[in-house]
Amino acid sequence: MSIREDIERAIAEERRRFGALEPWWVVFDGAADALWCSTPEGGDGYDVLAVARTLYYNRARFVTVASTDPALVRLDLRDVREHLAVAESDMGRVMAAVRRSGLHGHYRKAGTDREYAF
Repeated sequence: MSIREDIERAIAEERRRFGALEPWWVVFDGAADALWCSTPEGGDGYDVLAVARTLYYNRARFVTVASTDPALVRLDLRDVREHLAVAESDMGRVMAAVRRSGLHGHYRKAGTDREYAF
C-alpha cells in the first residue's frame, strides 16, 4: 500500500470520526495576546481544553500561566493572533474564554456572511 493511500484512508477515518468540520472564524478588533480560561477546579464546566485545542489547530504557540484563582488559568500566546478558526463543537467554550478576556470583534460561520459582534 502506498503512502498516498494511507493518507487518504486516514483522512476518511477522521471524517467518519468527527463528521464534516464546520469552522467558525473569530476575528478580533486588534490582536489577542492572552486568553483567560476556566479550569476543572471551577466546578461547573471549563474551557481551557477547548481553547488549547483551538490554538493548537491554529498553530498558535502558547504558554500556560497559573493565577491566584485555581478556577482560572491564562494562556499567553507567543504568536499574537488577529483571528482564529474554531471548530463548531468548541465555539461555546472558546467564546466564553474570549468574553472573559475582554476581547472584542466578530465571528461568523465559514461560508456564510452573517456576523455576530462580541
